[in-house]
Formats: sequence, C-alpha cells, structure tokens
Amino acid sequence: MSSDRLKEAAECERKAEECMKTSMIKLKFKPDFDGAAMAMERASVCYRNAKEHRKAADSLVKAAEYYEQNRNLFHAAK
Repeated sequence: MSSDRLKEAAECERKAEECMKTSMIKLKFKPDFDGAAMAMERASVCYRNAKEHRKAADSLVKAAEYYEQNRNLFHAAK
C-alpha cells in the first residue's frame, strides 16, 4: 500500500514539474504556479499516508513557495 502511495506522490511531483515548464512551441510563456502547488499538496498527502513525513513537509514548503509566487498569500500561509 505504501509503495502505491509513493508512486502516486512521485507522479504528483512530476506533474508539478511539468506545470513549471514553459515552451514556445506550446505557447506557454508563464509557469502554472497554481497547478504546481495543488500537485505538490497532493504529493504531500500521499507521503503522509506512506509515513514519509520529511518528504511530506518538503512538499508542503514547495507548495507554499508556489502559492507565494502566484500571490495567493492565504494559501501560502495556510
């Protein structure tokens, strides 16, 4: 069960990295901070369920940074 959660967390982190990429070909000029933050929050939940508390905390800090860059200070502070 925890290995499934770890795989899901890794997938969520991959989605967050994909949201942060920009591309001229795809006409994506700015990173999607909101999508990346939500993916990192989901990864944090998966890590918590897999009892990887250090990785969960790191994921939440990264999500807060993305929310702060998106100027969504309420969610960054939460």
